[in-house]
Amino acid sequence: MKKSFSMLQYSSLFLFLILAESTKDWKLAFMISGLVALGILLKTIKTGRETGIIAMPANLFLIGGAAMFLFDIPWLQNIYSNFHEASFFMWIVIFGFFQTIFSAKGFVGIEDKNKSKVIVFSTILLITSAISLGMSLHFAGHPILSATLPIILIITMQDILLCIHENRLKSIIFVICEAAIVTTLSISVKYLIHLPGIAKLFIPFAIKRILDPLFKTKKI
Repeated sequence: MKKSFSMLQYSSLFLFLILAESTKDWKLAFMISGLVALGILLKTIKTGRETGIIAMPANLFLIGGAAMFLFDIPWLQNIYSNFHEASFFMWIVIFGFFQTIFSAKGFVGIEDKNKSKVIVFSTILLITSAISLGMSLHFAGHPILSATLPIILIITMQDILLCIHENRLKSIIFVICEAAIVTTLSISVKYLIHLPGIAKLFIPFAIKRILDPLFKTKKI
């Protein structure tokens, strides 16, 4: 059940990528996938299910894209059209900020009676996300530097923080190795397969999900 819900959270994103590539109509892609993303958001809130640091920002990104067309919001259109991949990292920072303040597990997603620890770890991840946003803005137009590496930085930092929380310090080496493999494969895929610009953001995450079972067995 947990795995199926995890996949459901990304269904709107998959739909968006398919529509954007097949129709070349970004407005249609945002409108339809944004509606699906809104349904996922409401279901998540209603059920109180946990959501990932990538899944929810992705759905918020799609909802924002649908809203900018539906309600003709000029400033939001300017952000999406001018900042491209960076607009997604903006949603991660916004989501992380609210999770850090209002969620018991924080942005990092850990359970601990020591609330200050959750806040500190979440703040570290939030700062990492802000750095990724800065990278995406600074290196706009260079997919590897503006999309691939920033997203890998965020998901790797979360894994490192989880290892520290669970006192699995030796496992950090496996996290770093996995990050290196994900980076190499992501760059290779970029040159081998033509994908929409925004899709390049999620290649590292998809590869990581495939590799995770291998590295998660290393509970040292």
